Amino acid sequence: MRPLYLMLLLLSGPSAKAGTIMALEHQDNPVPINTELGTIVELPGAVKTVTPSRWFQIKEIGERTDVRTFQIKPVARAQPESVTFVMSSGKALAFKLTPASGADKFISVESVPKKSRDGRFLNPELLLMKAMLRGESQGYRKEPGRGSVDSPLESLKFELLSVYGGENLTGYVFSVKNKGPEPFNLHLSTLGFGNPNRAVLSQADSYGLKSCPLLQQDKDCITLLRMVVRGPKEENPSLISTGVGVPPFAKPGLLGGGVHE
Repeated sequence: MRPLYLMLLLLSGPSAKAGTIMALEHQDNPVPINTELGTIVELPGAVKTVTPSRWFQIKEIGERTDVRTFQIKPVARAQPESVTFVMSSGKALAFKLTPASGADKFISVESVPKKSRDGRFLNPELLLMKAMLRGESQGYRKEPGRGSVDSPLESLKFELLSVYGGENLTGYVFSVKNKGPEPFNLHLSTLGFGNPNRAVLSQADSYGLKSCPLLQQDKDCITLLRMVVRGPKEENPSLISTGVGVPPFAKPGLLGGGVHE
């Protein structure tokens, strides 16, 4: 069974500049850190201990008796690194910090909502996203996708794998493959669906795509992209840039940083 990495960025419109991460316990939750200015990360409660980091400067912000906000900046040539935040409640949240150009400058971390007594999550958007992460219908109309769809960039290959239909919500699962010669970073907070943008939640299994080797498959050059949008299914789904200054897919070199291997 593959690890369940859940990173949901709220896409509230063209002005969206902050991300919200729904963090799972006992998982390495991926967190992109802005390479230019760093990222301010706000935890859901007071933090007691942070494990040491070699590649990131982690500084407390706020009162020492109730510290829940941190400024995180990568050092020169930083590598992806796992860091654990131990909450005052005893809960431990682990994050895979990854330097990424154009990443959000502020991220709010929330714990994945616990199930209510009837077994449902607290809102339908999260319930639909969970069904797509598990690959199960769970009461939704699950249909196979139609294959290749128009790509925002010539070097990226998009395939629509499946579509989930719900009440005034539709879920899309895409496969994204980097078939070009250069790596790309994915910035979910600048990726929308349709015009005007109807996306409310987006998730990707990874945010840095290497170049795929010729005639070979490499898990680091392919990712799954899941989107929850408002409204009925569209036969020709269109991915758009929400226009906040950073394109959804960008070459790390053009933005002065990126994922360092």
